[in-house]
Amino acid sequence: MHTLLIMHHILLMNIILIILIINMTYLLIMMKIKVFMLL
Repeated sequence: MHTLLIMHHILLMNIILIILIINMTYLLIMMKIKVFMLL
């Protein structure tokens, strides 16, 4: 039971990290597109 809880917590942390990375890359791409549009 205790190990299951730890596994679940690690999984949640990984999902949050992945979402953060995706959001950061998305923001970077959008900023680059805006810069290109301005040029």
